Amino acid sequence: MDSIKPQDAGPRRMIERMDAPTDPAFGSRPENRSIPCLLESCIVVLDKRTGITSREALDEAAEAIGTREAGHSGTLDPAVTGVLPIGVGSGLKLLDLLLEAGKEYEGALEVHERGGGDALRRAAADFVGEITQTPPVKSRVKRLPRKRMVYFFEITSHSGRKAEFRCGVEAGTYIRKLVHDIGMAVGCGAHMTRLRRTRAGPFLARDAVGIEELRAAMEGWRARGEETLRRHLRPIEEAAAFLPRVWAADGAIHRILSGSPLFLPGLVKFEAGIRRGDKVAIMTLKDEIAATGTAVMDEGEMASGERGAAVKVAKTVMKKGVYPLFRDQQE
Repeated sequence: MDSIKPQDAGPRRMIERMDAPTDPAFGSRPENRSIPCLLESCIVVLDKRTGITSREALDEAAEAIGTREAGHSGTLDPAVTGVLPIGVGSGLKLLDLLLEAGKEYEGALEVHERGGGDALRRAAADFVGEITQTPPVKSRVKRLPRKRMVYFFEITSHSGRKAEFRCGVEAGTYIRKLVHDIGMAVGCGAHMTRLRRTRAGPFLARDAVGIEELRAAMEGWRARGEETLRRHLRPIEEAAAFLPRVWAADGAIHRILSGSPLFLPGLVKFEAGIRRGDKVAIMTLKDEIAATGTAVMDEGEMASGERGAAVKVAKTVMKKGVYPLFRDQQE
């Protein structure tokens, strides 16, 4: 899958293939889900605090909402704070998308000799684009050179040897190593002194909830039925918001969840720009995510074709049985 830039989740033009109704007896729109339903399947965008591991942060969040079926997307070092998406229930199936999605950070660095901010900005600008990076000694992966994209790296303030920055990078980019390499390019070296993740795929820092706020919202819901909790339990569809989407007819969903491709007679509409080989989200007509898959047709073939497979299913997300089997569904 191509790297996903953090800013790539904007609206896309829709291409309609047919008019198709959706039966209100099956499924439900994400915004209509009850809190008990969300507690069984959601994304919690946790604001990880400093001093704990990502695993410890996950355990705290899982305990707060009362689940054992949870996982996190993308490890943050104990000293790093910020956006840590947590998948609950079916949300676990979408964490791999967030691992692959672009990230944004804000942080601080210190150069090892007093120097001008202009030199630091010029050096940082040279690291925008594709870079070759070798993971640091303390990393958990093999220390082999690998290509990564830096979408932007901006020095936002500079005073003496200290500077603040913000950056957007491809998943798997080591910011500490990036700062070190920029310092070497300046000629005196540099090290990172603070880092906060401000974005992970479609999720921003403003979406994130601290553990104490999450606990308070859970207690308010349990004790008094307060709805504050709802804004912290995000529908799992949001985790796939940056993927191109295709919408399947009600009658195609059961077969999709059994591993069948999405065939053209069951394809109702799709977002423009899809190319063969793209990873896509397969949606119901109520905007529920049913599965992820790979397009085996491009936009033109999807728009004008009549038969054949449009999307090959890679991973089912929705539980089978939400939509019934319609035996007259064509392929």
